[in-house]
Amino acid sequence: MRAFLLILPLLLCCCDKPKVAPRAIYDQTAFQELFVAASQEEGVFSQYKRNPYFNLLWENCSEEEGRLALVALKAEYPHLLPFLERLKRWDAIGSPRLATYEGVGDFSPATLQVAAWVGAIEKQVGPLKGLHVVLIGSEEGALAYLLHEMGCELTIVDLPEPLLLAKKVWESLEADRAEFTSLTRLPKDGSYDLILSHHNFSEFGRKEQDLLIERALLRADRGYLIGRLFPKHFGVEAYPVDELMTKLHARDVEIASRDRADYSIFW
Repeated sequence: MRAFLLILPLLLCCCDKPKVAPRAIYDQTAFQELFVAASQEEGVFSQYKRNPYFNLLWENCSEEEGRLALVALKAEYPHLLPFLERLKRWDAIGSPRLATYEGVGDFSPATLQVAAWVGAIEKQVGPLKGLHVVLIGSEEGALAYLLHEMGCELTIVDLPEPLLLAKKVWESLEADRAEFTSLTRLPKDGSYDLILSHHNFSEFGRKEQDLLIERALLRADRGYLIGRLFPKHFGVEAYPVDELMTKLHARDVEIASRDRADYSIFW
C-alpha cells in the first residue's frame, strides 16, 4: 500500500534528529517544513504532491493499483462512479502524477484507490450520507473531499502542521462542512456517527492513540480503521491490533482483514 517504507527511516535520520519521540511517523522536520511551506507558498503548493518526501507516504500508488481500484468500483461500487468527475477537482491540486484510464480519463491512482476504499467502508458500515464522520489524518485529502461530496459532516483530526496544508486545500476546493482540529483540541465529550482512518491512526504513537481512543474511537457508533504496525526503528511505537482491540473493549470490534502487521477492523 505504501512505498519506500524500508528506506524511510534511513532518509529521515539523515536529515532530521528529533530531540523528543515523534508524535507520528510524519512528525519529522522534512515533513513538517513541507506542510508549512505548501500552506504558505503558492509555488510549493502547486507541486507538493510531487515532493519526494510527500511521496514516501502519499500519492505513490502504481498505475496498476489504480486500474484494480477502478475495476472494483465498476464491479462492486458503481454508485460511486458519478463522484469520480468531482474528484478531478482534487487531482487538479498539487500536480499529482496522473494516468489515463479507459472510460473515466486521467486520475491519480491514489485517488481511485481511495474511492474504492470508500465503497468497502459502506459495505461494512452502511450508507455514509448525512453522517458526522471523524477522519483521523488529513493528508489523504481525496478521502475527505469524497466524503464531503457524499454529504458527510466532517471533523478532521491531525497534528497542527499537516492541518495547515489541509485547510489550504479545502479553501482551494471551496468546500465546507468540515472542522479541522488537532488531537489535543478534540472535545472530551464529543459524539460521532463514524470514525475513519486510512493508516493514519496506526502512524501515531501510543500516547496519541490513547487520546484518540478516549476522545474519538470510544465515542463513535461505528468505525473502520486500516492500519499497519511499523517497525520500532521508525521511532513511533503504536498498539498492535490485539492490544488495540482490547483498548476498544466498549465496542464489538471485528477484523475485516489481517496480514502480518497489516490490519482492517470495524465495529
